[in-house]
Amino acid sequence: MAALGGLLFGYDTGVISGAIGPIAEYFDLSAAEKGWAVSSVVIGCIGGALIAGRLSIAYSADARPCSCCQP
Repeated sequence: MAALGGLLFGYDTGVISGAIGPIAEYFDLSAAEKGWAVSSVVIGCIGGALIAGRLSIAYSADARPCSCCQP
């Protein structure tokens, strides 16, 4: 599972590096603003992973019985 997470994080980084050029042209971003945009996306990915982990623990099959297994 960790390998899949690393693969997807690398994919996100590739998408950001390909998209930052057109975004910078459209919004006329300086170098500092481009850095802020890229770091914001990466921080958002980290935050999303942390939230998804807690949600998967809270709503997993071990946390509550499956409705199809109840009589």
